[in-house]
Amino acid sequence: MSSKKRLSKLKRILAERKIDIAIISRLPNVRYLSGFTGTAGTLIVSSDKTILATDFRYSQQAEEEASDCEIVIYKKGFDDYLGSYLKKNRKVKIGFESDFVPFEQFRKWSSSLSAEHWVSLKQVVEKLRMIKDEGEIKKIKEAAEISDSAFDHVLGYIEPGMTEQEVALELEYFMRKRGAERFAFDLIVAGGKSSAMPHANTSWKKISNNTLLLIDIGAVYQGYCSDMTRTIFIGEPKNKEEQIYQTVFEAQEMALRRLKAGIEAKEIDKVAREIVKERGFEDCFGHNLGHGVGLEVHELPILGQSSNDVLDNGMVFTVEPGIYVSGTSGVRIEDMVYLENGKASVITKSPKHQIKL
Repeated sequence: MSSKKRLSKLKRILAERKIDIAIISRLPNVRYLSGFTGTAGTLIVSSDKTILATDFRYSQQAEEEASDCEIVIYKKGFDDYLGSYLKKNRKVKIGFESDFVPFEQFRKWSSSLSAEHWVSLKQVVEKLRMIKDEGEIKKIKEAAEISDSAFDHVLGYIEPGMTEQEVALELEYFMRKRGAERFAFDLIVAGGKSSAMPHANTSWKKISNNTLLLIDIGAVYQGYCSDMTRTIFIGEPKNKEEQIYQTVFEAQEMALRRLKAGIEAKEIDKVAREIVKERGFEDCFGHNLGHGVGLEVHELPILGQSSNDVLDNGMVFTVEPGIYVSGTSGVRIEDMVYLENGKASVITKSPKHQIKL
């Protein structure tokens, strides 16, 4: 989908809410609507045009990437330009990203700029981003393929006595060679007790024999992210670890089978959570079942107990149940899923059977 079509969707929403202009300053949203990938740029969207305001560093880049926008290169900063713009173009109702703009920034705008009403555009663009087009899906699949290849590669590399950082560095090096422009997040390689921390810090601790190793990886390809977790056995697992692994595996499989367009996201979370609860691990699964993935590794929809999202065709999200026994070990299995034609298609392809090295 072109930037022009995405901007048209936003402009229809602005018209329905009788909003004169929208100030879009959150960079992933700027990129989604304009194609601009720089680190300093703000959109001013009105019914008749879209302005991309940036500084001298990005003058050429803005012209090349944001062809559907009028490019303005400000000299004294965006706030100064916005003030002069509003003096020339009286706008009564201004929408802004209230969940992103700092309070001090909003207070400065509202006290110094000539506008009568400020309106929240919380998650308006993010909700547009939930439904991926064909081009986005292609990039996400490529990012997932890079992660899958890296995981397959590292299975032949890991040995007891290596440090978690050594494994993470090998994953990062391999993914960059395969075309990742960067990593979607700080990769997690967590062995033994560290695997019981859902977002453990990868350390220089050595990987021991007869322990679990949790690997959470994601690549970025042409701006789009992948996210996948596998938990493998280094040596022989303990009986309880095998039980935990099987529980997580079954919880994910059941959730995947129940996925369909039109179902409430919290219902899928409930499906997986009930299995974990039945096996006696209710207190060891404390995070949401999943989240959307796209230009950001965590975006809408949210698959959780309190989510109000309804799953629909075109959405890409993770399904990642986990059980974490504090001070002992943890297991998470995470895949990325795409809904199309009412059904779920798993994007990540790495094996999920018990892998023993």
